[in-house]
Amino acid sequence: MSKSDAFNQSLLDFKQQLARKLMAGFTIFCTVGLPISLSRWPEIGFQFVFIHHILLTVIAYGCLFRPNKTNYKFDFIIIILLLTSMIVSGTFSFGLQAGTITFAVFCTFLIALTWGFLAALAYAVCWCAYIITLGYLFSNLYLEYTISPNEYGITIGAWILVALGSSLIIILMLITAKQGYRHFCGLIDEIEQQKTEIEHLANIDIMTGFFNNRLAMPLLSQSINLAQREHSKVGVVFIDLNDFKKINDSYGHDAGDFVLKETARRMRAVLRDMDVTCRIGGDEFLFIIPKVNDVEEIKVVLKRVIDTWSEPILYKKIAIFVKGSIGVAMFPKDANSAEELRQKADVAMYFAKANGIALNFFV
Repeated sequence: MSKSDAFNQSLLDFKQQLARKLMAGFTIFCTVGLPISLSRWPEIGFQFVFIHHILLTVIAYGCLFRPNKTNYKFDFIIIILLLTSMIVSGTFSFGLQAGTITFAVFCTFLIALTWGFLAALAYAVCWCAYIITLGYLFSNLYLEYTISPNEYGITIGAWILVALGSSLIIILMLITAKQGYRHFCGLIDEIEQQKTEIEHLANIDIMTGFFNNRLAMPLLSQSINLAQREHSKVGVVFIDLNDFKKINDSYGHDAGDFVLKETARRMRAVLRDMDVTCRIGGDEFLFIIPKVNDVEEIKVVLKRVIDTWSEPILYKKIAIFVKGSIGVAMFPKDANSAEELRQKADVAMYFAKANGIALNFFV
């Protein structure tokens, strides 16, 4: 999956989850608000808006419990239509005193989230035009209020409905904010995980699990700095596997990769936990052996490495033997810098290879 596909899928998941939560919140609001709305019947008499509120509740429940809930746009369309119808019926009956007048803000937000800025702007312009037109008609007595504003304004039910209408928008916005926050946190966690994986791939040789050449010098410098503070010694070990190309030529690159992995695993197994292993490239390795007292201690560690080469590696019932040449340079005896130590370990290794010996210390 490409980066754009992953982003689009993540955004789709967010909108689908948000749509379901908004529809559930709207349905709960209708469930609570309907009996409060109908309770005003004795106070203000029967109003057409009561039938409208009943229809809204039925539609909300039908959408909430429909079988297929994957189409988030359907949920958003229904919520926008229901809220818009509440704007129209409320303001048409009670004018500016209708609590539904604030619903347009959330509708505009949902349209922007689903269809973009221009669609949201068009809705906002239409809403403003509708309110101004309605105000003109009421002000010039072309329309009459269902209930006189003076009488309606002194009923407690009117104030309760204004509070409920405002609360609905607050609840829907909180649901959106919470879902957006969770989604954002999830994306941050995913980005951090990907960052960690990228850093791991950048620093670790995939085939052997050793540190790669990029980290060899920084790790060696770190070991030298620590040894200077602790007045200890560090051994820098350069290893080159002998005639490794012949394995690739004779048995194929798959065999070569298998042998390289197994050789690296065996060498790592006999080193100390504190020892650092790096793959420089191809069949070359650099080991950092810190906190040693003398050359003899290094020899003990490297003898175990050499012993791992005596056992054949079985690849598809073929016994393949691996040998190598090892060069060693010591801090602080041979050099004080990481680069110079590596160079001298490299020189010692080539001397071992040229003379057919397994281990050679720089002199």
